[in-house]
Amino acid sequence: MDEQSNRNFLLAIALSIAVLVIWQLLYAGPKMREEQLRRQEAAEASKKAGKPGLPSGVAAPSSGGGMAPGIGSPTPAGTSSGVPRAGAGAEAGASGGAGA
Repeated sequence: MDEQSNRNFLLAIALSIAVLVIWQLLYAGPKMREEQLRRQEAAEASKKAGKPGLPSGVAAPSSGGGMAPGIGSPTPAGTSSGVPRAGAGAEAGASGGAGA
């Protein structure tokens, strides 16, 4: 029984590796080549248009729509970004007590 169990275990490992290799060859490989071609075409098009392209793998800066409040560009004074400013509580307490 033990010998049969080892044989089944090794067979399962071999079949799993075969599935991964076939998936890489038939699906992931062509997708990666397609993405590389798309990036090369985009880089060539941006060079022809006179725009400097971004290095490969670098995302273009976004307008900040996906960022959490308080991260990214600072908000002007007096506006609320949802994040308390450092020392805001201490200033209010000190000025309220000293003026009275």
